[in-house]
Amino acid sequence: MPDSPGLEALFVRLYLDRHIMGRLAVDLRGRGYDVVRTEEVGKDTASDEEQLAFATAENRPAAFLWSSRFPAPAARRRPV
Repeated sequence: MPDSPGLEALFVRLYLDRHIMGRLAVDLRGRGYDVVRTEEVGKDTASDEEQLAFATAENRPAAFLWSSRFPAPAARRRPV
């Protein structure tokens, strides 16, 4: 992250799901980004609702992967 005061507000604090490669978090941190993974905050087995509540409370956009075997939460699904 740049050393200039106030520029921190321009950067996103990310919250990554356990299904996203851990190496991505390492690489982003190496570039100065504030990244946490679900395992690091004890949320790796939390429900989708708990995950989103945590991300919201922490002001962190959440990055999750859902597969066709595990559909997205009903609130996020688009009508077919």
